[in-house]
Parts: sequence; C-alpha cells; structure tokens
Amino acid sequence: MTRMRLTNLINPGLVVGGPPRQRTYCSTSWDLETQLPTTEIIFTRPVGDASAITGESFVDPGEFSNGSNVPQIRFRGLVQIQHRDLQFDVPYFDSAVGLEIAAGDSWDRRKQLTPMARVQPRIEYEGSCIPVGSATCNSNLGTDGRGTVAIALDQMIGWQADPFAARGGGNIVLLMQDPAKSLFEADVDIGPAFPTGDGDWAAEVTSNLTQAEYDRFVGGTLTVDGLTARVKAFAPRSPGRVLCTFEVIIKCAGTTLYLVPGGAAAAHLREDPNADRLWINLNKDIPILSTGQPAKFTEEPKLPLLDHSMTLKFATRLVVQFKGQSYFGPISTPIPAPYIHPAPQPPRTCFVIDQLATDYYGRAILRVHADRCPPLDRQFAMRVTMAPGGDLTKEDYLAGRSQGLFGVQAIFERQRLFEAFDALRPSTRSERLHCRHSLCSRSGRSRE
Repeated sequence: MTRMRLTNLINPGLVVGGPPRQRTYCSTSWDLETQLPTTEIIFTRPVGDASAITGESFVDPGEFSNGSNVPQIRFRGLVQIQHRDLQFDVPYFDSAVGLEIAAGDSWDRRKQLTPMARVQPRIEYEGSCIPVGSATCNSNLGTDGRGTVAIALDQMIGWQADPFAARGGGNIVLLMQDPAKSLFEADVDIGPAFPTGDGDWAAEVTSNLTQAEYDRFVGGTLTVDGLTARVKAFAPRSPGRVLCTFEVIIKCAGTTLYLVPGGAAAAHLREDPNADRLWINLNKDIPILSTGQPAKFTEEPKLPLLDHSMTLKFATRLVVQFKGQSYFGPISTPIPAPYIHPAPQPPRTCFVIDQLATDYYGRAILRVHADRCPPLDRQFAMRVTMAPGGDLTKEDYLAGRSQGLFGVQAIFERQRLFEAFDALRPSTRSERLHCRHSLCSRSGRSRE
C-alpha cells in the first residue's frame, strides 16, 4: 500500500549553488513475510524509478531495519510477518517505487530475498491554480438562449503551475457555482470531545440524518459555541448516532473545546462551499504550457440556461491527466459577477375581457382570458392595467392607464387573470377600455 503527496512549500534548507528545490515525499506501508527460521532482522531498502517528468534520478535513501511505526511482528504458522511504514524522497509523482529485502541474524549473516515489485503510488494532488481576476457577464442571449461571461485570470500574483501540471499536460478548468444548488446545512446535537491517536478530535453526534447526508459534510465545518472545526470523517455507531472526527489546532490535548453541561450541546454542520457538486464546468479549459504558464489569460465561455437576474460566482482548478487517470486540484477562491437577465418579451394583446361584477363602491371585477394566443408563461408573475380608449399609442396608454388593485398575481390555469379596478372612467360612453397585461420576472424587471 503506497501513497505519494506533493508538498509545495517544504524547504529542505539552503542548497549551495542554487535556490531551495521542491520536495516530493512518498509514504509507503509494507507487510513483509519470511519463512527462514533464523531470521531475526529484516533489512529494507526503498528503490524507485527516475522521473520522466522532471528528469531527476532516484536517490538511495539507505537501508532500514525498522520503520516509522511501532515494530509489529506476528506469525501465521511458520511464517513471520512484519508491518513496516517507510517515508522517503522520490524524484516526482511518476516514480514507481519498490523494496529490496534482506534477512539477517545477530551473527551478521544475511540472505538477499526476492525484491518487492515496483508499484505506482496513489497520488494526492493539491496543485493550486491561478485564480480568476475578473468576470463580466453578457446577457445578450444567443440562438440557444444562453449568455456568455468574459473571464480574465489574475496576472498580478506571478503564478506558475507545478511541474506535474506543466509537464503532464494539465489544464485550467473554468467553473461556475451552480445557482440551482445550495449549501447543505443541519443542526445536530454533539457530545463531549476527546482527542484521537492521530492528533485529531472526535465526538458523538446525534440526529436523524442518513449516512449519505453526513458524508456531504466531510471537508465542511462543525460549529459548537465559539468553536469552528474542519470535519474529516463520520463513522456510524448506533441508530441515530455517528462518530464525527474533526480537526482543531490547540496547544494541549487536555483543552476543553466546548462545554456540554447536560451531556450534549447544540452544533451546526455546514457543507464545504467548494464541494464538487456545487460547481458547473463551463467546458472552456485553458491548457498549461511546459513553462508552467497558461496558454492564454482570457476566455469567454457560454453560461448555462438562466431565467432571472442573480449574482454568479466563478473559479478555477487544475486538472491533470496522468496514466489514464484524472487528478483534480483544489478550487480557487471564487469571484462574484452580476448577471442581469433580459426583460421578457411583451405579450401579444390577444385577450377577451369580461366584466364579472361591480360592487357597491364601483369597483369592477374583470377576467382576462388568453383565448387567441399561446398560454401565459407560468415562470412570470402577471398584472393587468387598463386605459380608456381604442387604438392608443404606447405613450397615450401609459399616460391614462389604471393599475388593478390585485397587483402582481399568479396565473389561473395558464389562461386567465382576475383583477379589480377602483375607478374605470371612459371619457365618453362610446369609448372602449383598452387592456394590457405585464410580465414581471423574479428579478423585478417587467415589460408591458
């Protein structure tokens, strides 16, 4: 079982003749078996391939008679089994690693054993991406009903991609936060916190959430009183109870993180705002050059279909394709951009108007029926206005119009609107009442 992790900012110290270089560490776990009855010591020497990405060769870390873990020896019949954890430098992510093994005893006798086959470590990629510097939405809709956004990457920070992205064919993926999805949040009860053997903290959480719902909070935050911690894992305990493991930076393991006077305290779980499910790929990737720079700093992808004005958020992330697998870096800090949706097209005035009743105060109840035009659009709220006269210009209509008392209302059966008017006063008995209705979108913009 192997794992490799890129650590961008570890400085091994000053190197004579050059600046400090980046380091790549590989953490490995091995189960070693031998049937030699005289074996008292197992010697291990990590080996690895040179990197095809950086061109560096593997440096021999030396031979080890134990690992970083507490020595564990167990037996299965005559087979002796040792578990050993080893950490060592490797040239880069693409270096396959293995193990040379020798058995020895206290008389300095040694026997070279068959080496372990080399394996490609699992990569935990955390390459940071150049963020978005500015974003400007264009709501001039194309034939497909979609607007665009002009995105410019931030050129003020002097960013350069890591060698894995630069030499491995990485891409900058442009993202937009999905306006149809919201952060998942939940109130729960939490018990006393206690430290774990891995340096984290854990506590029992009680709620009616399912395990799938708990999993959404991994990487998010846990808030109890004044404490805010990053959630690392949830493990089921009993019906309605899970063990929550979270990360807190403290000075002493005996610290009281929060008070639980009744055995439990109210807590709040919040999903990570950069969770993958909350973001949409805009399908306009920017390639990374071998120099580590973006191929270009501006792009204008299309927006998804939107139906009202809103504030959108845009971000970037690095994605690297390596040996048939995709490795995703973290999402950059989002930047907001307003989107102003176009006002709806004015409806056709193809209505039949019936006066249903008049009350004691002279208020008229009207029914507007769309019987010779397409049904009214349910995504818009409607309102009715009327003005005396027949063939009126737009200016005359707006000057003499009277708005109904009901104001903006829902559509009845996609065909009818009902409205009450306080005073309808045609200038003469022969003069007609002219009716229009208005569309009012969710953003508040309207068109008559």
